Amino acid sequence: MSELICCACGCGRKLLKYHEKYNYERKYISGHNWRGKKRGPLSEERREILIESNLGKIISNEVREKLSKSHKGKIPWNRGKNAHKYLKVF
Repeated sequence: MSELICCACGCGRKLLKYHEKYNYERKYISGHNWRGKKRGPLSEERREILIESNLGKIISNEVREKLSKSHKGKIPWNRGKNAHKYLKVF
């Protein structure tokens, strides 16, 4: 059994130093490696490139049907959550 270490992000949670299955050294709990790193807003140039690359994309009916079938029966993430009192439409 490997030793327990603290997560390098500073959250204070403990994790095993070596992965149990693949036996590689770890420093972070899964998903914690981006904590504390600042990712600023997109530059105008990058934003324009992304807009242009997605502009005018046409999704075929076949793809729409596949997406529709894949979402059937799934519970939405916001089911049962209450809207904020200021966001409600009167």
